[in-house]
Amino acid sequence: MSSIYRLGQYCYDIGRGELFHPEIDKFWHLPRVEKQVLEHLIAAQGSALSKQQLRRDGDNQLAFSDSAAVKAIFTLRHFIDDDSHDVIQTIATKGYSLALTAPSTTILPSTLSTISQHSKRVAIGAALLSCLVILAYLLVPQSAQPAAAVELREESQFILDNGQQIKVISVANSNANRIDLAANRNKLAQQLAGCKSTSWQRAYMALSHDGMVLNITLLADSEKTVKRRNIKISDFRLNTDFLPSQWVTEANLCE
Repeated sequence: MSSIYRLGQYCYDIGRGELFHPEIDKFWHLPRVEKQVLEHLIAAQGSALSKQQLRRDGDNQLAFSDSAAVKAIFTLRHFIDDDSHDVIQTIATKGYSLALTAPSTTILPSTLSTISQHSKRVAIGAALLSCLVILAYLLVPQSAQPAAAVELREESQFILDNGQQIKVISVANSNANRIDLAANRNKLAQQLAGCKSTSWQRAYMALSHDGMVLNITLLADSEKTVKRRNIKISDFRLNTDFLPSQWVTEANLCE
């Protein structure tokens, strides 16, 4: 029997790793980072957890970055409509805590029905997708040659008030990627331009092929060393928002 936890108007099924609304057709099978963050908060029973505590996996290893933890908090809040942060609360100087509405280890009949309907939809969708893939394979001429890989590089350059130059460089593997990256490149440039001072000289960014993961690398060169900060941001929503202002503030990209 799964444990169901109530998070405001939504529920979380630990056994399935799924967030869902019990009254409307809206659910989300959580990715690894969001799943770990939420289950750590549930286990803490309302106590505040720091970003470092949220990052530790079952082997007590740091499984992802601080910025990934902050992004997971933002994405979870967005999905459960927690704009006021009443459910996932920010505790000053301590971290985050979860206000569970009604924790329970019993699945109500209506909840069981909802989960069953979700499972059937997922199974039907997977079967249809498999059929479409097979059909596409049969219809495409086997002699067709794969298209050559395309790499599109664009950059923005700006100068801080102290005279330091910073370049933001995006590398796209398709025209669609290029359009999405352009907006994110400009947004990142605006955020870095707002820094009073920073050691970063270049920022590289690229999207994954499915467009759901944004990789950012910040670089600073000196005579003896190269300073590097790698950031991997996942957003599995239809309308992605990789660099929301709240996340940018908490991730502190200037440092």
